[in-house]
Amino acid sequence: MIRHQHLQLVLILLVGATLRFWHLDWGTNPEDGRFHAMQPDEKTLIHASSQLAESLRPTLSGYGTLSLYLPWVTWPVAQVLSIDLFDENHPRDTFILCRALSATAGLAAVVLTWILGCRLGDRRVGLLAAALLAVATLSVQQAHYYTVDSLFSTVALLAILLCLRALEHDHWRDWFASGAIVGLAAGLRINGLILMAPVLCAAVLATRSTTAQALSRGTHLRRTVTRCALAGGTALAVLFCLQPYMLLDPQLYLGHGGVGNLRNAAAIATGELPRIWTLYDSAQTPYWFHLTNLLLHATGPGLQITGLAGLVWFAFRRRTGDLICLAFVLTFVLLIGRLEAKNIRYLTPIIPFLCISAGALLVRGTEDTGRLRRGALP
Repeated sequence: MIRHQHLQLVLILLVGATLRFWHLDWGTNPEDGRFHAMQPDEKTLIHASSQLAESLRPTLSGYGTLSLYLPWVTWPVAQVLSIDLFDENHPRDTFILCRALSATAGLAAVVLTWILGCRLGDRRVGLLAAALLAVATLSVQQAHYYTVDSLFSTVALLAILLCLRALEHDHWRDWFASGAIVGLAAGLRINGLILMAPVLCAAVLATRSTTAQALSRGTHLRRTVTRCALAGGTALAVLFCLQPYMLLDPQLYLGHGGVGNLRNAAAIATGELPRIWTLYDSAQTPYWFHLTNLLLHATGPGLQITGLAGLVWFAFRRRTGDLICLAFVLTFVLLIGRLEAKNIRYLTPIIPFLCISAGALLVRGTEDTGRLRRGALP
């Protein structure tokens, strides 16, 4: 049975890899072969990454510096394939290599979803969740662009798994690792710091362990604060290591002026600086538009309804793993739901958790249906 389940996982990964790596040259004109980078954020990220060759001081602070470093990871592959990385006259190959990073991250998210599904349920939940994510519309689409969303989704899943490990073992190394992955997420995009929410949730839940129950309330509090301080301090240390100019040149991030400036990017997202591409979004009802319109197009009605119902079931089931996942999903939705800029790709990081909750709910429903049928038999 285990061999069969592993075979099923392999088939799921093959489907997921095919959908994500197929046609990474999207934007190439089939008639003349000319490449057109039509995703503006992708074009901006790759251009800013190319400028690191001249100076390590980033020209773009709206995104994390780690997202600018990663395209340089493809340099050895570019050398083997005789590709001139960041060649502005022939950008197609550079874009394909960078998109391959997103596709790889998207495939890794399928594997991590399987692992997390198994942790929160069983192998059936893990396989079903992985299968749902492998064909999820938004996840497949974002794998074809070099944006931070696929990368962030993978890091978020890894952060949740590390939180579960820290909750289980409660060793300082686990809290250190949890903080480090939060710092990496913030290095991709500054709102990655919201991954501290599940870390804090895990730190509080750790006091429910058998050993901790014998301790005084004051000791509980000190241990919780110590866990949070270790994880939070590590997260900030990793973030500042990845983005030293946050300390060396704060105006690069917080000053006025510049399209790629972090402060201006935040002002545009919140509606403080209106832009033509946010005018339609600003007229929509916050949160409701995300859950009904954007999520519908991101996943389809089946996964939309089942996934949301599964999250509600997690809230009633209240297992520790469920609560940690909910801490991230709810914090993330509360953050992006209030933004004036309602881009569908912002929903990418919560898709794996919808797949997991949907898988857990469907497996539970199947079990309950089976019990009812057996009970109805003479």
